[in-house]
Amino acid sequence: LNGIDAIVQLKSKEVTKEIPIIMLTSQSKPEDLQIAFEYGVADFIKKPFHKIELLSRVKNIVTLTRYYQELNQMKLDKLQLENSLEKEKNKKLKNEVALQTHTLKSNAVQLANKNKILQDMYDKLSHLSPVDMQSKRVVSDLVNDLDQIRKGDHSFEQFNSQLEELNYKLIEKLKQRFNTLTELELKVCSMISLGLSTKEIAELLFSSVRTIDSHRYHINKKMNNDSSVNLKKVLMQLEEE
Repeated sequence: LNGIDAIVQLKSKEVTKEIPIIMLTSQSKPEDLQIAFEYGVADFIKKPFHKIELLSRVKNIVTLTRYYQELNQMKLDKLQLENSLEKEKNKKLKNEVALQTHTLKSNAVQLANKNKILQDMYDKLSHLSPVDMQSKRVVSDLVNDLDQIRKGDHSFEQFNSQLEELNYKLIEKLKQRFNTLTELELKVCSMISLGLSTKEIAELLFSSVRTIDSHRYHINKKMNNDSSVNLKKVLMQLEEE
């Protein structure tokens, strides 16, 4: 073998490829030395050479090699630490989002129940037919009071604001991919992804189950989903993309 062939073989084997090579050569042409460097030579010494020079070059190469190995190990350790911190951060963030989702869903269920009670009372009072005028006035006042309570209650606005903050990524993706979805349909999508049932969504929006089913139908149609598809699963997959 000539020197270049020997270098090629050493660099092609896993067990020897990282060993630095110093070439002892009688060649002095720059192009020959360039070829040697391209094949992985770390340094070269022209023949004839002195023992002191050879030992000095070897010592320098070993020192440099160890330095770069330590530097690479430091970079690797730093990268592993950063990855570990990032995983911990993501885990913490995921737990916080899960807690926020659970809390928001609990608040939504409570709000839906309250809305149902108010709506039931409003409906019952609205359909009462008192005999005397005094009773009519009392019922009318109660109906008006309930109506004012519903209009003055800001619980849903607060809930809606929290829901938008929690699901803003999902809403943005839906707006970008399915720009025909209305604001109300986007809100329904957000509630579905939260895990609310059709009945709970209907009560939150002071609407009927049939109306929410209609919204779900139109959402699936605009998203090109099959009618039997699990819309919540589709929305969660979209959010995770």
